Amino acid sequence: MREWAQAREAAGAARSSRKALPAIATKGSATAREVAHLTREIARLSKQLMRTEAALEIMGKLHGLAVWGREAASRHLRSPRG
Repeated sequence: MREWAQAREAAGAARSSRKALPAIATKGSATAREVAHLTREIARLSKQLMRTEAALEIMGKLHGLAVWGREAASRHLRSPRG
């Protein structure tokens, strides 16, 4: 949960930084188009990063569950049966 909150805060900071565009970036100029393009690219990459981090977190939990399952099965097989 903490990682998601940090990612949300980082995304909010990225949005607020977009408001501070340089004065030279007037509408229709090449600089404005480039700034707009880079802003969209940052948003896309931020979204991709969040998805990747979520997938890695899930994979880590699945790995932990698999290890736990193997250990539990191993203990079960070694226990004496009465």
